[in-house]
Amino acid sequence: MFRLFSFPILIFALLASGALAPVTDSGIVGIGSFWRYPIMIFGFLMLITVHEFGHWLFARIFGFATPVFSIGFGKRSWSWVLGTFWETEFRISPIPLGGYVLIPALQDESTVVAPAIATDGDGAALLDQSNLSCNCLMWRYQLKRIIVAAGGVAFNFLSAMLMLFAIQFFIGNPVYKAENVRIDGLSQENTIASTAGFKPSDRFLQVGDKAVKSPEDLVAALKANAGKEVQVSVLREGETANLAVSPNQDGFIGIKMAFDRHKYYEEVGFGGAAVYAVSQTWDMTMLTFKGLGMIMGIVPKPAGITDSDLEVRGVVGIVQMGAEAFNSGAYELIWFLAAISIGIAAMNILPLPVLDGGHIVIFLLEGYRGKAMDVAFKRRLFQVFMALLLMVFALSLYNDLKHILA
Repeated sequence: MFRLFSFPILIFALLASGALAPVTDSGIVGIGSFWRYPIMIFGFLMLITVHEFGHWLFARIFGFATPVFSIGFGKRSWSWVLGTFWETEFRISPIPLGGYVLIPALQDESTVVAPAIATDGDGAALLDQSNLSCNCLMWRYQLKRIIVAAGGVAFNFLSAMLMLFAIQFFIGNPVYKAENVRIDGLSQENTIASTAGFKPSDRFLQVGDKAVKSPEDLVAALKANAGKEVQVSVLREGETANLAVSPNQDGFIGIKMAFDRHKYYEEVGFGGAAVYAVSQTWDMTMLTFKGLGMIMGIVPKPAGITDSDLEVRGVVGIVQMGAEAFNSGAYELIWFLAAISIGIAAMNILPLPVLDGGHIVIFLLEGYRGKAMDVAFKRRLFQVFMALLLMVFALSLYNDLKHILA
């Protein structure tokens, strides 16, 4: 059975890099907060469906049997059987922790039943050891298996790029603008501002002949007049007040600034959106591997990263963070789903048994050796790594519940 588990560490790198921290905004208008969790669960299952569809599509192209396509896990008697189409039974199973496509041709010989061999064309027939004498035929068959194994990863990368392209092209590039720069407090040590008559809540309009529209404008204007008197215009209780002040040699006057930050979207053309989608997908993938390296101790942690940031999180954590992204707006939610899709792809391509990358490595070894790997050895190998995967999953569930209860 060729399965994709919702590998619990697929978002480690993004957590470690802080890339998943959404910026709070107005959220998705018209949809109540209750629906954020069902919508996020649905979005996660759609990513699983995309991954499994990649396996299924290439399997059908190469004539491999695909008896079952299931979203979720569980017995058939527990599942909602949608029907049989294209010689595949489609199910929605009750445990939403992943999904699988049953492709006997991708597994060892003991899992391939006679009907599958009879309907899989030239591919499945090669599973018979007696037919493996021609190395060119072996490589031809193994190449098909590799493409099918990589199909899920390819579709996850493709779907992520399409989502990133869509939010840039149809929504735009988010730009955050600071406005209404004002005084939030006066220093007790540096009393220049208080002596000059400034008060909390004064909003800066102009320093000398320079308009103040952002915190950077204010800092630059004060530093340009360091050590000399300058006229400053502020808005106080709806009226303009003009005050003379002399910043110190460092350009400071002894205030604590506050400002409002507003988000707007810049229009992005087709080409710009396409470039963004490709480059962002690459950057996210590299961050995923970098974060995994931090967890394993291979890559040094930056100073701002704590052990808590690198905790194993799982499906519950993904849904929780996705719900937070939902509150921030459509752009953040779709961006988050794209990040998860890239995480699924990046983690599944790792060369570990039970993952897509592990299957690909085994197929390459079998092609090089000209014969199939020992069935008993392969089964033991898969059992060991499946046990390790389940242990990681249990740890991720524990951490998810710990964060929720905290």
